[in-house]
Amino acid sequence: MNPPPTWQRVEGLGQLLAAFEKEFGIKVQSSRGTGAAQSERVLAERRAGIYNSDIFIGGAATFGTLLSAKVLDPIKPLLFHPEVVNQSLWKGRVHRYLDAAQEFVFIYGARNAPIGISINTRLVRPGEIKSFWDLLNPKWKKKVVAYQPRTAQAGVTYSQVYWSKELGPEFLRRIYSWEGIVFVTTTREFADGLAAGAYAIGFLEGPAQREIRGLEIQGLPVKMFMGQDVGVKVPNASPGGASTFAAVHRAANPNAQKLFINWLLTKRVQLLFNRHGEGEYESLRADVPNDDVLPLYRIPKNFYLAEADPESQKKEEVAVKFIRKLINELGL
Repeated sequence: MNPPPTWQRVEGLGQLLAAFEKEFGIKVQSSRGTGAAQSERVLAERRAGIYNSDIFIGGAATFGTLLSAKVLDPIKPLLFHPEVVNQSLWKGRVHRYLDAAQEFVFIYGARNAPIGISINTRLVRPGEIKSFWDLLNPKWKKKVVAYQPRTAQAGVTYSQVYWSKELGPEFLRRIYSWEGIVFVTTTREFADGLAAGAYAIGFLEGPAQREIRGLEIQGLPVKMFMGQDVGVKVPNASPGGASTFAAVHRAANPNAQKLFINWLLTKRVQLLFNRHGEGEYESLRADVPNDDVLPLYRIPKNFYLAEADPESQKKEEVAVKFIRKLINELGL
């Protein structure tokens, strides 16, 4: 198996890769960097006739370019380990895939995810927000912040609200036409304004999630609502950057590629995944305990993983089309 196999990776996988090396004596060459940079690297190498990669691990947004370029192989034909092939051992008794074809990008971990409401904890008392509809309370006039929908930042998704039975297009129309909402165009305005108390509530924080979480860790009075915080059903789980993978077509080391995939998805290795995920991510295997996952991030029992819905892209396109029409109607 020479030269040694190469896996494109993100931070957080070092201990798992080291465990694979120790168990099989196979040296792993890993490449670090942003998902966009790593995907471009793979494509650039292929344009030059170089085939160095076996596995690509990255965040959900990373795989679009690779899928479009058709440089990934179906996962199912590579699975052989009984613990892996048996879908009854996975949550929901199914394997979950990120791509619409449900073939190429395997999701093996996720976490309880923010649902689109964030608050300043000094201005909003516990229990005051029990539903998205509570954001329209006159008490919060000019205290609800959202991205200006005409210039909404990448990462803001509307389908979770649009397709919710309790919310739907009517809620989006109500909140975006409400005189009590304040629109901003940058992540800094959103997160810093919330932390400083300029706003009490954030709606669909999207790309500001990372900043808000960082501010909370620093001790500032901000919090993002998770699925259990309100009574409205919206997507309440999300995969992380180190919990989705794809098999690169024309792998440099096909045997090592197949071995790693099946090893990674076994019960004992997914237990290691839970332990080494800094308490934020939970394996989608049903037979792996989540004791090492922080309670806040444990996946709800009846969770919905939007990224694994083969219709998610179409649903988001419908929601965005509605928002664009609404923007014109409201003159935003």
